[in-house]
Amino acid sequence: LDRAPKREPRSQPVTCYVLSTGGEGEFSGYAIEEVEEVMEDGSRVAVSVATVVVAGGEPTLERIVAGIELSVEGLEADAKEREEKKKAEETAE
Repeated sequence: LDRAPKREPRSQPVTCYVLSTGGEGEFSGYAIEEVEEVMEDGSRVAVSVATVVVAGGEPTLERIVAGIELSVEGLEADAKEREEKKKAEETAE
């Protein structure tokens, strides 16, 4: 631990929560949100992160993977939109 980097942890692009409920109800969903991350130089950058939630009697790998794939599609779309917006702002200046 003495050699661990001394910086704030960065957000992970996708976080998964999987819960076996013992057969009580089924739920699968994901959410994408924009968060502000502080870079090493102190600047702040907007990034998108996703959360996948799968709960049910026996959560399947297929449901988890489907949630991750949908999240990645959304994250890629957000990144593309953010890049296009940045280019448009630079062109306007």
